[in-house]
Amino acid sequence: MRNGLDISGVSELVHEINENPEEAPIVFDVVGQWKRGSALVDVRTAHYGTIRMARGWKVEAEPGQRPAREAPTPEELAIAALGACVLVTHAHGYSARGISLTSLRVGVHGTVRHRDTAEHSHAPRLFEDLRYAIEVECDGDDDQMRALSQFVTCFSPNHRAFLDEGSYTIELETSAGSGPATVTPLSTPPPATLAAAQALGSGRCPVQANLTWEYATQARATMRLGPALNPAERSYDITIDQAKQMVGLDSGLNPQELLLTAIVSELLFGLQDQAERRGITFDALRVESGGRLDIRGMLNVDPSVPARFHRIGLRIVAKTSAPHALVEEAASAAVHENLGLGSLRFPYAIDLELRRNQERLLELRSDGEQVRTFLELMARNNKAHALAKDE
Repeated sequence: MRNGLDISGVSELVHEINENPEEAPIVFDVVGQWKRGSALVDVRTAHYGTIRMARGWKVEAEPGQRPAREAPTPEELAIAALGACVLVTHAHGYSARGISLTSLRVGVHGTVRHRDTAEHSHAPRLFEDLRYAIEVECDGDDDQMRALSQFVTCFSPNHRAFLDEGSYTIELETSAGSGPATVTPLSTPPPATLAAAQALGSGRCPVQANLTWEYATQARATMRLGPALNPAERSYDITIDQAKQMVGLDSGLNPQELLLTAIVSELLFGLQDQAERRGITFDALRVESGGRLDIRGMLNVDPSVPARFHRIGLRIVAKTSAPHALVEEAASAAVHENLGLGSLRFPYAIDLELRRNQERLLELRSDGEQVRTFLELMARNNKAHALAKDE
């Protein structure tokens, strides 16, 4: 055991997926429903290869513009999902290298455009000025810590989902009463570049999440969205953890489930908003989502496997008497302005600062080029090590 993690269990996991690659993919299942102005999200059973992983977590989200809200916003959940994945990957990395942690904290900061900026409703909502502030106390040396944080930028699945230019699939199903359902795929092509998309928006506000490592893969996230991030304003907490099959404690939803929760809840708010603009009334509305993580990439077992969280698919299921074409128009607009989906579509750059005892050890801008350079360096070092071992 190291830092509460069963290192031998991780080694057995790596051996098993080397022997049986079909056991490596994990498929997550998250479903959200609209209920009395809130998004109620159910994190359902996941499938790890041929194994069922019972989850059963439930999350409520509310829109940020609602006064005196009692639940976190999709923006807060999304940025917490990004930081949580970076924290968990750090915890795994330190433990695998035999380094004992005293404390580990990850702060994630950014800005987002307000949802209610009607004059820019055609613009995709995207994070801007994303940055990590990572503070670690441990018994490793400074060089180990610098190398590990760069390693994390290559193998943290949610971080890579933001860094890489990715995609998703989404379809709309509508039905009225007991009649047959109509199903169509949705497509909302974004502007050509991230900078062009960000230039369309205005009315930005800060959002942050502070993640504190507790034990093994367990962490606590404190989230806040607001004009000034005043400490007196309400913040929201959530527990992050991995399933027992992923050597976690099973005390909360994991970072990939949290990212899907953010996407689904925001899509429900966007759908309701766009429907109201068009005079559409839903008798029932839900969003089904799934995503895939192949842990061969995350664990650096097979370099050809993407390390990012990918193959994300969604289905909007609406019961309404409105024409399908009108609902499709509203759904396409909601998808276009969805912060989480926009973050998956565009290749981001995220600034990272690593500190130890208030001393800055590392500053870097993590982007596609930084990842490629570090992976090439890792490959060269591994090759040199193998050659030296053979001699």
